[in-house]
Amino acid sequence: MYPLIFIAEMIKLGDNTFGKIFKITSFGESHGMLVG
Repeated sequence: MYPLIFIAEMIKLGDNTFGKIFKITSFGESHGMLVG
């Protein structure tokens, strides 16, 4: 599991690759709109 800080930075960058992963995870569902 990645540190929350690492995940937070990825969300800020809005990387599409990580965005797809976040959408799969429950965390991504909550912050899916942030990832776009």
